[in-house]
Amino acid sequence: MDKSPKRRPSEPEQIDNHAEPRRNRKPNEREQAILEYLRINPRATYAALQVATGLKSHEVEWALKAMTRKKWIEDGFRVSPTALGFPERYRVDIWVIPLKLREGIGGRAQDLDASGQRLVVDSQKRLGRYIMETLAKDAPFRDRVLVEEVHILLGGPADMSATVRARDNDAMLEFVVSGLRICEGIQQTTTCLMQWSHPDIRL
Repeated sequence: MDKSPKRRPSEPEQIDNHAEPRRNRKPNEREQAILEYLRINPRATYAALQVATGLKSHEVEWALKAMTRKKWIEDGFRVSPTALGFPERYRVDIWVIPLKLREGIGGRAQDLDASGQRLVVDSQKRLGRYIMETLAKDAPFRDRVLVEEVHILLGGPADMSATVRARDNDAMLEFVVSGLRICEGIQQTTTCLMQWSHPDIRL
């Protein structure tokens, strides 16, 4: 008769829930703490995250990997526009002319597509893409201005708002006067210099 001690059935391995986050789920307490800290300190180190959240090194690493897969945070390098020669940052509020957009002629008459036809700019979304991808890259403005973002505003005084970097005030003046205000779908603009914010935007 076998007197050897009976072996207990192997217990299932306890796996901490650091797998890829389920789609549409909300951040847990640990992830929320990291997200809140990174929102204010986007260039924080692992060590700073550990101190700020009270988490261990491996917990921070696992959470960051999971949130990157979920696309709650973006991995990679952030290039400083100042290093590229665009030290000044401006906000440009834009009022549109809906009739011109409905007619598809929101841009400038000289901007043509590959077939030689005038570019169709028939909505605020297309106008935003046009400002970033066509107007800002035209010869008079190329390498002098950089359009970072264009937003459609709801309930604000303007219809749209653009965040623009420029090498100097003269470059910005020309972009507004000889670029934006020439677009048939734009009625008027208001421009202001964005001087300071927290976290620092003058990178």
